[in-house]
Amino acid sequence: MSQKPLEVYTAGDWKFLNQPKIESQWFERKAHPPERQPGGLDNFKHGKISRTICGFANSNPDVGGLLVIGIGDRGEAHGIDRFGSEYANNLLSYADLLDGHRGGRGADRGA
Repeated sequence: MSQKPLEVYTAGDWKFLNQPKIESQWFERKAHPPERQPGGLDNFKHGKISRTICGFANSNPDVGGLLVIGIGDRGEAHGIDRFGSEYANNLLSYADLLDGHRGGRGADRGA
């Protein structure tokens, strides 16, 4: 890996993120193509986004990973705002993707 995910993120290296075939153990892109309305947003979030986050957490504990939402598999920029702010807000909210963590010690038991 020539660049670490945090280095690419902090540099805002869009040229790197838009190049074809960058997806790997450290980089992943997800997007709904512009030619069709996004169907099954919850399935997209849980099936694609949460699995990617989990994969980064389990296989890259030292460097993590960079998930870019709104760029397609071939590096084409689709964005996330073309379907409105409710879509973007729902897509970027992560609280419902967390399983088990409720904060504070004993919070899961109602203590």
